Amino acid sequence: MSAVPVADPRNRKISEDLRFRPIPSPIHPIDYVAPPSIYREVAPGHKVLIDPVTHS
Repeated sequence: MSAVPVADPRNRKISEDLRFRPIPSPIHPIDYVAPPSIYREVAPGHKVLIDPVTHS
């Protein structure tokens, strides 16, 4: 029932009450930081994400 919205703002839960936890990943550890995305500009103002595997 905690997902039911409360109409009275004085009775709403604050974010500290929700106790968010990171969702465990089967691939990466909890402290994993994704590498930055690399983009190539193919036309003025138009960028394309470079695939890190094929580098194209």
